[in-house]
Amino acid sequence: MLRLFVFFFVVLISSAVAQTSDPRFTTEAPVKRFAFVIGNADYATAEKLPGSIADAKTIASKLRNVGFDVKELDNFKDRDEFLVQFDAFLDSIRPGAFVVFYFSGHGFTYRGESYLVPLQFPSLVDADDVFYTFLSATALQDKINLRKPGLLLMLLDACRNVTASVREPGGGDVAVGKGLASLLTARNNIIGFSSAPGSTSIGSASGGLSKYTEGLAAHLTTPGIEINEVQRLTVKDVRDSTGGRQSPWMSSSFTVYVHFNPDEQTKKVYQVQWLAALDRDNERAVTDYLELYGLGPYANAARTWLAERSKKAATFTRLSPEEIDLSWTFAKGNGTVATVKQFKMPLGFERTASSALVGPDPGAPLHDRVASTFANQTAIALGPITGRAAPDATAPATTNLSFGDKIKVESYHVQSGIVWLKAVGKTSTSFWVPLPESGIPPRDVTIGSPLEEFDLLPGPGPALANEEQIDRLIVNRKGSQIKWVSIAMPERAGRSAAEQKAATEIRVRAAHAAYLISKVIPTGRISLVEGVNGIAEPRIRLFGN
Repeated sequence: MLRLFVFFFVVLISSAVAQTSDPRFTTEAPVKRFAFVIGNADYATAEKLPGSIADAKTIASKLRNVGFDVKELDNFKDRDEFLVQFDAFLDSIRPGAFVVFYFSGHGFTYRGESYLVPLQFPSLVDADDVFYTFLSATALQDKINLRKPGLLLMLLDACRNVTASVREPGGGDVAVGKGLASLLTARNNIIGFSSAPGSTSIGSASGGLSKYTEGLAAHLTTPGIEINEVQRLTVKDVRDSTGGRQSPWMSSSFTVYVHFNPDEQTKKVYQVQWLAALDRDNERAVTDYLELYGLGPYANAARTWLAERSKKAATFTRLSPEEIDLSWTFAKGNGTVATVKQFKMPLGFERTASSALVGPDPGAPLHDRVASTFANQTAIALGPITGRAAPDATAPATTNLSFGDKIKVESYHVQSGIVWLKAVGKTSTSFWVPLPESGIPPRDVTIGSPLEEFDLLPGPGPALANEEQIDRLIVNRKGSQIKWVSIAMPERAGRSAAEQKAATEIRVRAAHAAYLISKVIPTGRISLVEGVNGIAEPRIRLFGN
C-alpha cells in the first residue's frame, strides 16, 4: 500500500509540474477584439452634427491602434441600412471577445427606452412604428450579448435634443424625451453615456470632436489605464470644458479588469495571477481568474484548463485544509503542537477547501468524523474506485473513478459498519463510494506549533498580495522554521457586480499570496480554506518550530 501511495504521489506531483509547462495552459493568446463605430452627421430633419464623423473616425483610429478589428459605418440613412451592416458585424464576434459599440449622432428617449436616430425619419411617428423607425439601444445590446462576449462596452455619444413626436394610440402627440435613458446592464456590460440620463450633451457644430469623445480619446488608450479611471478622467474633462453643464455617466455590471492598452507592469500581473491560479489546481481559482482577468492574454488558456482539467486533479493533500486551520485555535489555547487526523482513505483533498463552518466533533463516532471531514468538499480519487447506485456492495456499479478524478461529496450513510459517501462527479448523477473499514483508523500528523497569524494586506491592487508583508513575515523570517501555512478566506458575497468583484478579489489575493509563499515553502504545505466566518480579510496562520 505504501508503494502504491508513493507512486500516486509522484504521479500527481509530475502532473502538476507538467501542467505549468504545458503550452496549452501557458501560451499567451490575445483575446479577440471587435468594434462597430458609427457616426451620423447629415441629418435631413434634425440638426446636422458635422463633428460626429470626426468623433467616429477618432475612436476607430484609437481602437485599431490597440488591436481592435474595427467596422465603420458613416451616415446610415435608415434602420434597414444599419441592420445589414450590424448583422455582418455580429457574425464576426467570437465568444469571450472584447466588443465595443460606439455611436455618435442623435438619440432620444421614449417610454423609458433609448433610441439611436438614422439620418432620415419623419417628424411625427406612430407609437407602433417607433421601434421599426429608430434603433433600440437595448435591442442592439441584447443582440451583441447573444454572441457571449467577454465584455461589451457601449459608448453612446447620442444624448442630443431631437425634434420629433410620437402619436399615441389613443390620440395626441407626445414629444420624445431629451437625452438617453439608462440601460439595464447584463453581466460584464458597460454602457457609457455622454451625459446623465435625461440630459442633453454638446456636439460639435464645427466639425471638431464633441466634448465627450474628446475626453474619451484623451484617455482611452493610455498605457496601463483601467476603464474606471478612463471614466473618471473623462467626466472631469467634460465637466471642466462645459462649465458643469454636461456630465458623462456610466451604467455597468462587470467584474473583469478592462485595459485597452496594458503596459508591461499590467501584463506581468496578468501572467503572475494566472500562474498563481494554475498552481492552486482548483476550478474556483481558475474561474476567479477569468472573473478578473478574462480579457487578458491567458484567458484562452484558463478556458482550456476548465474544459480539460477541472474534473481531474494534478495535486492533492491527505490532510483536510479546514482541519489544519481549525487546529490552530486548540493548539494556541493549550500551548501544544497542532495535530491533524490523517485518514488512510482511497480519497484525498484539494489543497483549497470550502469551510463547513464547524470541525468534526472529537467525541463523535469515528464514521461521523470521517464523513464530516469530507462533507461538502471536493475529494480526489487516489486509485480506481467503483461508485454504486446505492450504499450497498451489491448495488449496480454506475461510476468508475480513476486516479485523479474529482468528486463532490454531498452526504454519507453507514451500512454494516462501512461509511458510504454520496457524491457527484463529471456528470450530475449521484453515486455512492465506500470507505473500507481497514482504512478508517486515523493517525495524528504534527504540523507544528502556532507561530503567528495576521491579516493579509492588499498590494498595489485589491487582488494582489502585499509582497513586502510576505517577505517580512515569511520569506525573511528569523528565529523559527515554518512547517505549514494556512490561508483562510472570509465569507464575502453579494448580489451586485461590485460586491461579487470584491469577493473575487479577496480570493485571488489569497491565491497570489500562496504563490509568493511557495517560493520558500513547498506548495504541498500551503493550504487554503474558503468561506471562513468571523474574518473580514484573508488570514494567514503559520505553524512551525
